[in-house]
Amino acid sequence: MKQYNSILLETEGSVALICFNRPAQFNALSYQMIDELEAVIQDIANDKEIKVAVFTGKGKAFCAGVDLKDAGDIAKPIDSYWFLARLQSLFNKMANLEIPTIGAINGVAFGGGFEMSLAFDFLIAAENAKFSVPEINVGVLPGGGGMSRLPKKLGLSLAKRLVLLGESLTAAEAHHFGLVYKVVKSEDVVNEAKKVAQVLAGKPQINVKLAKKVLEKSERMGTYDAMDYEAHAAALLYDTEDRKEGMQAFLEKRQPVFQGK
Repeated sequence: MKQYNSILLETEGSVALICFNRPAQFNALSYQMIDELEAVIQDIANDKEIKVAVFTGKGKAFCAGVDLKDAGDIAKPIDSYWFLARLQSLFNKMANLEIPTIGAINGVAFGGGFEMSLAFDFLIAAENAKFSVPEINVGVLPGGGGMSRLPKKLGLSLAKRLVLLGESLTAAEAHHFGLVYKVVKSEDVVNEAKKVAQVLAGKPQINVKLAKKVLEKSERMGTYDAMDYEAHAAALLYDTEDRKEGMQAFLEKRQPVFQGK
């Protein structure tokens, strides 16, 4: 894999750890960081050995949103539109990775940082983490997909509180509302994310990828169409070696050894 400037990328077995490396700027999204994240996502998608991707930030913040020094160069509405479209495209690429993604939210996730976190499959949050889309307080609005994803993730009423009032969520509140999977001590957030990643990596990988796809597509389909799609997906797996191994292991009362076949 390539080397990056604003991102640290390492692999531990089948788990990729992506760490935003702009702590002095609270890991704000600069043009360079966006460029590099796009390249990282492509690298991960191309590496068939990687089964789970964990995203976190170096220092006290996960990601404080868009770097205002770069955003300050945007002078016209059309330029703003194309920038936001690119940001949405990046977050969509994260969401559309075949493999599961985990956000290890080690501190504030504000603006674009919060919008990014909405694209991940699981969130592990430090006790001191905070989530906010405060754009309305400075005369703009979330444009990186937050106003589209928040109602689906948290419901319309809570989304209105966050967007219209500019309120924030603590880690405990985000957990209460189902956005965050686990809340842990700050020093444990990355290790806990790695533990969840190892559990996911140990599951039959064809099933994991297909289940993720079915769940996400079903959200956009009518109930009966979604159920038919689900049945077809489940049936496709009946002939896999992992299905045979899983059922045989159950009958033999042992742990299955999945091969991704």
